[in-house]
Amino acid sequence: MDTTLLKDGRFRRVAWNNGASSKADALGWATDFGKRGKLTQINKQNLRLDIAYQRRQSTEKARRIAREFNWLGFGVVVVSERPNGDYFVLDGGHRVMATMMRPEIKNVPCYAFSDLSKADEAAAFVCFNAHRKAPTGLELFAAQVMAGDQDARAVAKIMRNHNVPVHRDGCRCPRKLIKLYSSLGEERFNALIGLVINAWPEQPDSERLADQVVSGLAAFVKALGSVGLSFDSSEVARALKKMSLVLLKKRAHEIRELGTRNRTEAFKAAFAEAWNKGRRAKRLPPIWSMAS
Repeated sequence: MDTTLLKDGRFRRVAWNNGASSKADALGWATDFGKRGKLTQINKQNLRLDIAYQRRQSTEKARRIAREFNWLGFGVVVVSERPNGDYFVLDGGHRVMATMMRPEIKNVPCYAFSDLSKADEAAAFVCFNAHRKAPTGLELFAAQVMAGDQDARAVAKIMRNHNVPVHRDGCRCPRKLIKLYSSLGEERFNALIGLVINAWPEQPDSERLADQVVSGLAAFVKALGSVGLSFDSSEVARALKKMSLVLLKKRAHEIRELGTRNRTEAFKAAFAEAWNKGRRAKRLPPIWSMAS
């Protein structure tokens, strides 16, 4: 028997037979599943990490988990109970580290295994991390929208209003969009997306709404104020039409080749040059247009 996922989310077993006595035998799959662990609550002070095989823990990542702590998202920590009674974390080091930052949390839900050698523990660590696939930005965005995240829902609504839904064949940088929405505010973010959409209508969404294009334009718009110019969407729109998206990307690449400039800054400088093209008034200083 094999398994497939149906559109309604159910799993269905499908007949599978190639003459072998079992599917596991035919495919060479494991038949010894090992001993099961047990679910238990363990005082966080009794949990340890074996640095011989564990990776370095990120304080910032643990702090983020602690700041947004939620038992539903915490899940269960997998541990190994050694003969001397110590519990070593096999999976969930950052989550345990986060509980250390929350004094109100005393015990941690764990799935505990016993009678494991250090080699078994290390093999488990490899298994947990080698076969784990992190969700994509698009998958996380869809979940954030369904979960009711206000910024994610606002971004989704604005993108739908511009007929550019966020998906793999269209705009593929939802994390950047949420960050820009948070920093620019709804009105300016909406204007920014409109500028990009209207400037190059012949280009696919995946190109005109690429991360570096949107980020570069946002950086350019923000920088206008640094030289005493206010944001006027109609003026910016006229500037964008002076340079095709292909030429804009080419120029940004050339600017990056000059060195010491990330993609966002390179596109900001390219937008500045498009702004200056054919303009006598309100020109940006050439040095500024190349500066980070």
